[in-house]
Amino acid sequence: MNCKDATDDIVIYDKGDYIAGVSIIRDITERKRIEIENAKLLEETKNTLAELKQTQSFLIQSEKMASIGQLAAGVAHEINNI
Repeated sequence: MNCKDATDDIVIYDKGDYIAGVSIIRDITERKRIEIENAKLLEETKNTLAELKQTQSFLIQSEKMASIGQLAAGVAHEINNI
């Protein structure tokens, strides 16, 4: 894929007659390739962040359940010692 950016045009006229013209063309292929790569990396980063948030939520829930289990075991132990 080759991308060209022609934004600078110089046209020379003499008494209304066209004499010469010059266009400056820049090859922006590398810039476009980097833009595409950055867009892909951004999408991957967003997906990874979503996965991490979900994993964090699961870990928090697991810790809560473990704490409740320990509390219940402690209460049951105390009841059995009465």
